[in-house]
Amino acid sequence: MKSLRIGMAQINPVVGDLEGNTAKIKEYIRRGKEQGVDLITFPELSVSGYPPEDLLFKPEFIETNLQCLSSIVKSTKGLTAVVGFVDMQEDIYNAAAVIHD
Repeated sequence: MKSLRIGMAQINPVVGDLEGNTAKIKEYIRRGKEQGVDLITFPELSVSGYPPEDLLFKPEFIETNLQCLSSIVKSTKGLTAVVGFVDMQEDIYNAAAVIHD
């Protein structure tokens, strides 16, 4: 029987620092892989930082946040990650992506 190893990345994302937060998330995913983690979780709105407030009124901020999430997806081979981000359909949402392998 295989056990499930869970990692909780207690990072402190910076509001508005999409690139820096993305790099931090990728680094913790890398560390999780090194430690044999099967599932790693990140805080609410870890891509954008919390609370993003007025930044949510800028469509380019939300689009860049989604591009950052796409780059995080590419680094998850070998584990599952739960990452908080801002999603947009007809409205904007506080969302969590469950990314597997």
